Amino acid sequence: MKKMIRLFVFYSVNFLLSLRYKIKVFNVPKFDKNKGVLLISNHTSFIDSFIISASCNKELVFVFPEKFKRKWYVSCFMNIFEVIETENFEYQENELMEIENALKQKKIVCMFPEKAITYSGQMGEFHNEADVILKNMGDSINVYAISLKGLFGSYFSRASNRIKRSKNTIIKRRPVYVAFGNKTLPENTSVVKLKQEIFKLSVKTWDDYLNNFKTIPEEFIKVSKKYKRKTALVDSTGVKVNYNKALISILALRELIIKNKEDNIGVMLPTTAVGAMFNMAVLMAGKRVVNLNYTSPVSSISSSIKRAGIKTLYTSEQFIDKLEKRGVDLSELFTDVNVLFLEKEKNKINFKVKLKSLLSSVFLPTFALQNIYCKEKDINKTATILFSSGSEGEPKGVKLTHKNIMTNIKQVSDAVNIDDDDSVLGSLPLFHAFGLTITTFWPMVEGMTLVCHPDPRDVGELGKLIYNNKVTIMCSTNSFLNLFNESEDANPLMLKSIKMIVAGAEKVKNSTRKNFQLKFNKEIYEGYGATETGPVASSNIPNKLNVNNWMSQLTQKIGTVGMPLPGGAFKIVDPDTKSELSIGDEGMILIAGNQLMKGYLNDTERNKSSLIFDEDDLRWYITGDKGSLDEDGFLTIVDRYSRFAKIKGEMISLTALEQEIVKNINVDDVNVVAVNVDDERSGEKIVLLFKGDVSEDFVIKAISDSNISFISRPKHYFKVDEIPLLGSGKLDFSSSKKLTLEKLK
Repeated sequence: MKKMIRLFVFYSVNFLLSLRYKIKVFNVPKFDKNKGVLLISNHTSFIDSFIISASCNKELVFVFPEKFKRKWYVSCFMNIFEVIETENFEYQENELMEIENALKQKKIVCMFPEKAITYSGQMGEFHNEADVILKNMGDSINVYAISLKGLFGSYFSRASNRIKRSKNTIIKRRPVYVAFGNKTLPENTSVVKLKQEIFKLSVKTWDDYLNNFKTIPEEFIKVSKKYKRKTALVDSTGVKVNYNKALISILALRELIIKNKEDNIGVMLPTTAVGAMFNMAVLMAGKRVVNLNYTSPVSSISSSIKRAGIKTLYTSEQFIDKLEKRGVDLSELFTDVNVLFLEKEKNKINFKVKLKSLLSSVFLPTFALQNIYCKEKDINKTATILFSSGSEGEPKGVKLTHKNIMTNIKQVSDAVNIDDDDSVLGSLPLFHAFGLTITTFWPMVEGMTLVCHPDPRDVGELGKLIYNNKVTIMCSTNSFLNLFNESEDANPLMLKSIKMIVAGAEKVKNSTRKNFQLKFNKEIYEGYGATETGPVASSNIPNKLNVNNWMSQLTQKIGTVGMPLPGGAFKIVDPDTKSELSIGDEGMILIAGNQLMKGYLNDTERNKSSLIFDEDDLRWYITGDKGSLDEDGFLTIVDRYSRFAKIKGEMISLTALEQEIVKNINVDDVNVVAVNVDDERSGEKIVLLFKGDVSEDFVIKAISDSNISFISRPKHYFKVDEIPLLGSGKLDFSSSKKLTLEKLK
């Protein structure tokens, strides 16, 4: 009788799930009836077990804490189906034996090693009970990893109300994806390897999930119609517009651009509301936007223009005047392109265009606006060409598609678990991948408020904007954040509203982190990425407390750059053979995910050497960075492979040397950069550039008194007024080497 009830409930639940959820399953394994099967899954919602069971179309044995029985509706299901109850979140020996007995009886057992439903789209810590079972059972069972996607954001998840509302409006039936590992995992599998396997499987589930979204401007139109009167853009020039007005302005700007027959549109604008709207207008016109790095030498900008085939450059007279006052002369550049100044171009927007934009915005429904005004509707087409910062050489043209950028937007939203009151500070330049994707398009596509200021070094003005507009999310670099520590204009109360500060592009120094905590009582969360990865690949995020077991969901480790974002994966390989290394080993960092670039502009050879496929048909980007993964999936950056000095046959890490020097100098405001140059005797030698309130003799003595090996010690020391930085805030190694060579003459 109980078996009949169980079957009736099983099929009834599956039918009800099919009414609300559109479940897509990848690689459903053919379970061996002669072996027990252990399924290991990430935990995203309260109904994960039902979804997995429906995906297999089989009765499974689930492992749940007895505490769940306190909810009557859960208790009913636990009494009907076969469930292994654990006394608490820590398994007892008899409970582990019960799981092993079920596997010996050739049953299919499913476990959630996180032991808690995620508080973000990110996976939590995997506990080691599964390791005990795997060790005891050996090859007598088959083990499969499972990646679930689509339930975070459902009403059964712990997502914020903001995420729940946005994700429940994609289509009527919520898409849910269940990806099984396409092969039985080997006998020596551990939960560490299982977690890495789930990261890799998530790339596939996210690939299908992203097909529910449209291009960037189409998504912006949807958000604008939804949040009409909510403030969309604010900047330090006094501009403040809601989503309705922003949409009207973008529709009007589109009319200026769409007449241009070129595919690639050059843009040189500061980080302002107008700059953000113009970028969106270019995409709405079906063009590819190319934001040019005005902090680069004219020769580099000219090279970028030629490589991208840019004939027309949109900029601002006022902005060009400001650059000239700073000593940046771009007059030579303007002879090669047709320069259009927005101050003059906006006069071409006549009353008819303005009226059409207004009436369209007010009266046309979302789908009509998308069909009429969004010329490009293929999410796989290139949206922007970004010329990478060129910290070690000539900038490379990176092609990012609408899907690449939308992937990064949705990954960050899930990881951060954005809420209704969130607003973003936009101070990073538009020519930088982080500045364009995360601090421009992300808030515009997700319906948050974007607060803009064109100079990330102007601490006083940034502080005022943050305070006046209650900014909650701030993205920056170590160098720019350190300016807040040093500036007397930065009052700690200015940053009162900030909930999360993410720093990338360069390593966050312990002194920066410590001083920021002391002055502002705010923690800095370090992230990692590259222009080629959209740009964000990983980030630490705040830990969340699980009140069921009073344990925190581990999503931050200081000294690391976090776990891969949801839908992404890391792999550490031997730099020569590309074979995967063990956990903890240092090697080349590879990144997988749908945010990976389409490819480099007109550079087939570089594409072949930078993008590879593995045996699982996953596409990986070879970063050129050296790092290691720990047992929880957190990545630690060691160095750039190109940032090594080879002295008498010995490889010296310049990044490690810089860190050791700073530690031994032990003065907070000292910045250093180590540069390797040719040397007749040793092959290469190291030169140190330093900035700070210390003398050359002090630095030399600190190093001579340290444990730094003699071969690693710099041979020359130069105190400089400024350490060369790129416009993005990264250390400019190319300019540092040029400066070093000038000093050595």
